Amino acid sequence: MKRFAALAAALVILISCVSAGVPSLAFGQEAQKTLPSVNHSIGVNASPVYNPSSYYASSVYYSNLKEVVLSGNHRLDIVNVALSQVGYHEGNHVADLSGGSYGSGNVTEYGYWYGMCVLGNGTGFFHEWCAMFTAWSARQARVPVTVVNNAAYAHMGMNPYYFNVVFHNRGTYTPRTGDLIIYDWANNGRQWDHVGIVLYVENGRVHTVEGNSSDRVIMRDFSLNDHEIQGFGAPFYTGAANVLEPSSYPVPSRNLSLGASGGDVKWMQAALLHAGFPTPVDGYFGFNTQRQLKKFQVYYGLSSDGVLGPVGRQTLKAVIAAPRPGTEDPANYPVPSRTLTLGCCGNDVKWLQAALKRLGFTASIDGEFGPRTKSALIALQTRYGLVSDGVCDAITRDRIRGALVGASAGQTSGDYPVPTRVLKYGDSGNDVKWVQNALKNHGFDMNVTGYFGDKTKASLITFQRRNALTPDGICGPAAVAKLKASPGQSAGGTAADPYAPSNFPVPTRVLRYGDNGLDVKWVQAVLRKNGFDMNVTGYFGDKTKASLITFQKRNGLAPDGMCGSATTAKLKASLTQQTTGGADPLAPSNFPVPTRVLRYGDNGLDVKWVQAVLRKNGFDMNVTGYFGDKTRSSLAAFQQRNGLAPDGICGPASIAKLKASVGGQSSENGIAYPVPTRVLRMGCVGDDVKWLQTALSRLGYSAAADGNFGPGTKNALIAFQRQKGLAADGECGSQTVAALKRLIGIS
Repeated sequence: MKRFAALAAALVILISCVSAGVPSLAFGQEAQKTLPSVNHSIGVNASPVYNPSSYYASSVYYSNLKEVVLSGNHRLDIVNVALSQVGYHEGNHVADLSGGSYGSGNVTEYGYWYGMCVLGNGTGFFHEWCAMFTAWSARQARVPVTVVNNAAYAHMGMNPYYFNVVFHNRGTYTPRTGDLIIYDWANNGRQWDHVGIVLYVENGRVHTVEGNSSDRVIMRDFSLNDHEIQGFGAPFYTGAANVLEPSSYPVPSRNLSLGASGGDVKWMQAALLHAGFPTPVDGYFGFNTQRQLKKFQVYYGLSSDGVLGPVGRQTLKAVIAAPRPGTEDPANYPVPSRTLTLGCCGNDVKWLQAALKRLGFTASIDGEFGPRTKSALIALQTRYGLVSDGVCDAITRDRIRGALVGASAGQTSGDYPVPTRVLKYGDSGNDVKWVQNALKNHGFDMNVTGYFGDKTKASLITFQRRNALTPDGICGPAAVAKLKASPGQSAGGTAADPYAPSNFPVPTRVLRYGDNGLDVKWVQAVLRKNGFDMNVTGYFGDKTKASLITFQKRNGLAPDGMCGSATTAKLKASLTQQTTGGADPLAPSNFPVPTRVLRYGDNGLDVKWVQAVLRKNGFDMNVTGYFGDKTRSSLAAFQQRNGLAPDGICGPASIAKLKASVGGQSSENGIAYPVPTRVLRMGCVGDDVKWLQTALSRLGYSAAADGNFGPGTKNALIAFQRQKGLAADGECGSQTVAALKRLIGIS
């Protein structure tokens, strides 16, 4: 898009306005340092020419921008420029152009750069800015306007205000670094809602950097098949596309610090990026790279000196080599302990968003509690009869946790109505959600959106073929009847445990990430029997891989996350051990008998005892420690069987009956390893380390009991220490041991 001549005068007026009386922004000691000379070729005045506003020119984001070293590879340069702006927040006033405010008025430096001709109507500088940010990033990266033009709309086509690039529908193209991603939030094929820039694709997920996402510049990631993605725009770039992969660069053999440059610096930057720390990959170790490295060091309990030495390098290698859990699983985030409201951010917000998505509501898992998260929460509160205020307080949180227990137990119709009409492509409603949830429980990788789109139709056709139905992709009575059947059953059958391993075939092939099938369900069912929180879906995804790696470590196998013959043999053996009286991590004896009355909403190890006993009595029960809907209904059924009032409350009479049902089993509150008498820290090995790991696991912190004190154990320990107000040093001394003993009930 060409600059209009009249714009120059308007810009001069605005520049003079925002330059007067501008306060100097301080950035601590970093402002006093001088970096070694380097050829910074960033085009901050690239076409269309503009002088940065004085507010932005004194901000950390402008400093980040000036540090970026351009390579000439347009794919790399556009994402590096965009990454330099991660964290920038829109404001309400011109003085907010620095990006440090928390406004919502679309006031950004990117709109200021674009000018008065925003949207082609000359009505002002500041409008929705995702497209303007994308165009701004291209200009600062010196990407020609013939490759990425100055669009003002999140749209593609020949209109000069649209991105004039080649468009590919979702599912027809695998995007590459620097491509554009276009969203259609309603998934109706008629709306272009938002645009971002693709960073890379990994494990079936596309990672992006986007402006105007929750009013900020942030990184996000989605399944490539996410229904909100409309498609991808492919500009005519030149240059390699794998520029953000750590494997493209040499692993450092030296210490890296401020001012360093080279291919090994690119390795560090790419690794930090893949670990979730937004670092441009340009081979120059500037202040922004140093800040991101320090954040990584603090997060993983390392010395936060901003220098990458041997320990930091090994930790970074381990982090990027480890399987990253699916971001759509609420179990990967901390349950909120505070009230969440509009404007909150953090991993507990991600828990809320992941839970909303798991329960069928539209939510982006970005950790930012924005208007869309609030709308989804209000919809959930309305469904469950709560106060619909869009605030996640303790009551709403506990109701969500109860609903999640039902969802993970494989319920397909509890929250959604069974269809009474014929459903076809283009339909929407809660009965469509029922179909999608049922398909998910039959092993399909399915988002529960309520919209019958391409993926729902394709999955239904596959399901119909498997079940000898006409594969027309239309859900009529015959398809509903088959979907109502539990996996491995006929429509009218009932089984004591529909997820028993015996319902599925033992694998005869090597299973790995991305596989589907009934043999995958066997693996998941066996892992579930071994105490893992596992849905039996038939899809080998992030959670299955991570759980299998933990199982392999516990059993002395190579922890590669693939199920070959050796792993299959160990999984089979684990079932034999359980049947012949071997250790059962979910045995009632592992948990304390309740000494209080337990009811809906309670948490604790004594709740796990109740659930473990109900499980021993044949109830399909996950031992979660949360007393939700399923625990209450199962307990009521147990009470009715045993002549008690079926009120779903666990008092003394119910406890006595539960104890009697398992032969009076009670917990010794102990752990089958010695209590540490030394200070345990990174590198320690032994049975006392296993005690620490087992204690942390019992309290809900992920730590494999392998006897090796590695990064995973340290991270779990730091999380425990922080939550309990202890010195979060990642070392287990006498105070930490005392706190662990007290909380798991050991005197």
